[in-house]
Parts: sequence; C-alpha cells; structure tokens
Amino acid sequence: MDSRLLESLPLDHIDGVHMPSLRELKAVPTSFNKKKLSLQTGCTCQTLDDAMRAGEQGADYVAFPATEKTAITQWSLMTELPTVAENVTSLESAQEARLAGADFLSVSLRGDENDHTLLAAVDKFLS
Repeated sequence: MDSRLLESLPLDHIDGVHMPSLRELKAVPTSFNKKKLSLQTGCTCQTLDDAMRAGEQGADYVAFPATEKTAITQWSLMTELPTVAENVTSLESAQEARLAGADFLSVSLRGDENDHTLLAAVDKFLS
C-alpha cells in the first residue's frame, strides 16, 4: 500500500484502520506518527507467524478467517492481543468462532433481507 494514500485520508475523524494483510500494516505506523494520531490498527493474518509479526509491529488486534478455529484458539491461549474472527456468515460460524476464543466477530453482510436475521441471531447469541 502506498503510504501517501493513508496520509491523504482524514485520519483525525476515524477510530482505526484495518489492513488486508501484514504487508500493508507496515505502512501504517509511519503515517500515523507523522500526524501524531492514536488509532486502532490491525490486519488479517493467515498464519500464527503473521499474527506474531503484526503484534511486533504494533497492531492493536489481529484477525483470522472465522473458519480458522485452530488458529483462533491457539492465538487466544498464548497472547493477550485481541483476535477478530472475520467473514462470519452464519450463526453457526459466529458460535464456533466465539467458542474458539475470538474476542470480536466481523459479520459479513450481503445487503439483502437475510442480514437483519443474521445480525439478530448473532446479537441474541452474544447477549
């Protein structure tokens, strides 16, 4: 990712930035430090090694695909850095990710009438 893009964004009006991979996360701290901002940053990780590197680079959280229950469980048992289960598409995947140890769920919406039903079911499960 070109760090000039981050520098051109109104970063003082947002809470954080999620990067699609560890590679893009590397551009974030330099841009934020120039503007003296304290934003939550994190990225999608495909492996535990990616997650460790993200933590070393100052990520505030790491994200794994919701289907990676083993990685979520291992991460939650060995670190304090929060984990997000991404691409939760059903109540079952929300339940499995949460039981695996995910601190947060990123629910994927389709933009149709099923979104409300899914969000209501996940909300009920978490309540």
